Amino acid sequence: MVSVAIRCCLALVCLTGSNLAAQDPPKATKPLALTITGQIVAADAKDAVRQMPCKIHIVNLEKGKSYLVDMTSSDLDSYLRIEDSQGARLEQDDDGGGNLNARIRFAPTKDDAYKIIATTFAGGEGAYTLTVKDANAPVALAKPAPKKPIPPLVRPNNKLPPAEAKGPVEDLKLETPTNKKPASVQGQLQDGDPLDPVRKELAKSYAVELGEGLYTVKLSSGDFDAFLRIVDARGNELAHDDDSGGNLDARIFFVPPAKGVYRIIATSFQGGAGAFQLDVQPSSEFGRAVKYDPKKVNDVDQGFFIASALTANDPKDAVQQQSPCQVHQVKLEKNKTYIVDLLSGQMDSFLRIEDAQKANLAEDDDGGEGLNSRLEFTPGDTGLFRLIATNLDGRTGSYVIAIRAKD
Repeated sequence: MVSVAIRCCLALVCLTGSNLAAQDPPKATKPLALTITGQIVAADAKDAVRQMPCKIHIVNLEKGKSYLVDMTSSDLDSYLRIEDSQGARLEQDDDGGGNLNARIRFAPTKDDAYKIIATTFAGGEGAYTLTVKDANAPVALAKPAPKKPIPPLVRPNNKLPPAEAKGPVEDLKLETPTNKKPASVQGQLQDGDPLDPVRKELAKSYAVELGEGLYTVKLSSGDFDAFLRIVDARGNELAHDDDSGGNLDARIFFVPPAKGVYRIIATSFQGGAGAFQLDVQPSSEFGRAVKYDPKKVNDVDQGFFIASALTANDPKDAVQQQSPCQVHQVKLEKNKTYIVDLLSGQMDSFLRIEDAQKANLAEDDDGGEGLNSRLEFTPGDTGLFRLIATNLDGRTGSYVIAIRAKD
């Protein structure tokens, strides 16, 4: 790692565009590994997007490579943005690094001096650490230990050449999960395992029978960057996830389209071998499943959830104007408290509640676990309300929205 304060050639500025141009950005090393400690104070210039104090770091990045950019802080709700040298906005993230830390996985489309902007989601002052590193470089991953002891690894953190791998992924049997007994298995990705046909990495595949309802599927590992895929009996992919489980763990909120057998594929994002744990847990707390119908007004009664997906054809949200949104209409009772959750593994969820006249009454970014949103809402009157499912980063992707009365 490189100490920026004295030795790193990375420019650290928060000035005007002309001053930025005068900096001499660093030449990327192979592999790149930069660590910066900084301080955001009220006197810093405001970020053009968040309108919060910021620091700007300029670094040369190379086309064809993949980088991990992390901003961590115990003082701030970290927020990261990346622009090219001309100021075009390319990527942004709030809490992708777990807790209130920000993470961006960035693949430049050209060699350029990129601006990495460290700021905050909601203001404040304090210290932060920024790291920029080659995503393909071998690193030691700090993760929670598995729940149970796992035998020693054959060859940890070592990507297997495709020529050594076996044929197609063969299914292992996973018990049908229930509320009383979730399905859980501990395993290893190791030399000789087959390759996932999509990721082209070592993989284990588990066949499991799932019924109606919402399931939480999580793949955790302290040895590799976990990646989950779920496919149907014909091999059609229904869901995938990289890092929604926190740290580098994968998690999917999955609603089966029909009762039947599905394949859960445990693999890695970019190679590696090692121990993992796979958990499949029914989520009965969200009540019954309801189909998405923007014209229908749903009664909450015992609670329900809707599985849907934001697409590029959906209208833009009135608040998060860069992001598509979908509206769910519900009838709520005066002075009764409701819990509303917006869950997704494919985007940074943003949840809003409007009244029938489309006045914004409440909103939340990450009040739930990870990048999920949660609101506790008590209407002042009985009537129709609009639950707005959108996101903070302008993406499309699947989600689950759930509402229930608070006990």
